[in-house]
Amino acid sequence: SSYAQSEIGPGGSDLDVEVAGRNLEDVEKAATEILRALRDKEGVTEVFQDFFGGRQEVQLTLNAYGYAVGLTPQSLAEQLRNAFSGAETD
Repeated sequence: SSYAQSEIGPGGSDLDVEVAGRNLEDVEKAATEILRALRDKEGVTEVFQDFFGGRQEVQLTLNAYGYAVGLTPQSLAEQLRNAFSGAETD
């Protein structure tokens, strides 16, 4: 759920709230409650919810061998991003 004033500045929305959890029903309920609370606030001009239910997340950590062969969390993230999204170059 997010809210923003009618004119978004260079930094983006004034407030961006992310709700995460293991139980999809609880996450949806919490996001809806936050949305309602923000909507009821005086001075709030726009409130929207971009709920992507069921989006899965994979968390990776390097073990001792990964570090020993020279991997870093940043290099692993870059390799995965390039594998899924490709790389851009000028």
